[in-house]
Amino acid sequence: MRPKKTGAAGAVIPPATSKGPVAYFIWAAAVSIAITAAAFIVCAVVLTYTQFDESIVPKISFAVTAISSLAAGFIASRGVKGKGMIYGALAGAVYIAIVMAVLCFSQNGFVFSLNRAAGIAAAVICGAIGGVLGINTKK
Repeated sequence: MRPKKTGAAGAVIPPATSKGPVAYFIWAAAVSIAITAAAFIVCAVVLTYTQFDESIVPKISFAVTAISSLAAGFIASRGVKGKGMIYGALAGAVYIAIVMAVLCFSQNGFVFSLNRAAGIAAAVICGAIGGVLGINTKK
């Protein structure tokens, strides 16, 4: 059995049989959603069993969005030869589109607010930064 390939920061790279930008985008979306789900599960457990105030949830949500879209941009840009910033920003946009779709279905519609706009902007910007890091860390 071959060992899994990992990139910078231990990010698992998709199998060699699925090379191409689309496979990397799908992998990036899956990893970023998994990071988000894991972070929110940990947050829910901490808030349930400790005395933390619920007012920190929006800040945690913003940080998780930034980290997840950074990871998405990093992974998505590993499958391309150039233009990492563009591919990373697209990966961040795909990630936030999935998150917004889930929010829309879970909250009886979509309400646009300044916080949501900031989250969308953060996802695209952090995705672009992740894309630059992903392109520049390739061997």
